Amino acid sequence: MDLENWLRRRPRPSRLRMTLASGDLRELSCESVRSWAVVAQSVSALDPDVIEALDASGAIIRVLSPDDMVKPERAAAPPPPPAPKVLSQDPETRRLEVVAGLLADAYRHSTEVAFGRMVDLFAAVNERSEHLEKSLENMHKLMRRALQDQYDDAVEAAAQVQQPQKDGFGLEDLAKAFVGGTAQAPHATNGKGHA
Repeated sequence: MDLENWLRRRPRPSRLRMTLASGDLRELSCESVRSWAVVAQSVSALDPDVIEALDASGAIIRVLSPDDMVKPERAAAPPPPPAPKVLSQDPETRRLEVVAGLLADAYRHSTEVAFGRMVDLFAAVNERSEHLEKSLENMHKLMRRALQDQYDDAVEAAAQVQQPQKDGFGLEDLAKAFVGGTAQAPHATNGKGHA
């Protein structure tokens, strides 16, 4: 398994604990990682026997041994077929062979660099996306909490209004007085008497 892909798997580790061939333990913090490729290079440089991915509480998430790791080795391009003796003696042909070899090396290097940069850019975009998701989630929590506080305040205010006051004029008493008063009051007419 490729070490960089192993590191990127979810859940992502907070720390890495590595057991070296000498038996020493080394830890590497992954809290604010910008590039998992750089972490993979650092881990590969230590050449550990065992790599343990740990979460924030120190619990082991997953373990990788050297047998499972794929060492990134540059795939050497197959050598070009040997040129016929007649062509290889010509100086112009030799010059073209050199130029063609240099161009091939330049394209190979630029492609590797371009894809490496693309991976780093993609990792940065993913990290930014994760931060945006976390901040959006926090905003939702704050909004829910604010709405819950407003609701609790409204319920509390309504409960205080519904409790009868000490002088006997609560909301219930006002409603009874209003309904009772309209039932006892004479009905106004438009000036014509009732027949």
